[in-house]
Amino acid sequence: MPAAQQSIFETRRHQIFPVLESTDIERVRRFGKVRSYRAGEVLVQVGNVGPGLTIVLTGREPAARREPTSGAD
Repeated sequence: MPAAQQSIFETRRHQIFPVLESTDIERVRRFGKVRSYRAGEVLVQVGNVGPGLTIVLTGREPAARREPTSGAD
């Protein structure tokens, strides 16, 4: 029986979420600024201009999609 075929996301995960060496981080550090975020704080929001490249140095950032609220209940 053939092995289950992996999705493109699974086969390219290492390219989408690379683990950078300290030399790589130091090389790009001069192009940005170091920021800290509180737990639950939004980094990027659909419809808003994003900051560009974000490199997470410590911790984790789960991706989540929340539907916008209309403000009327």
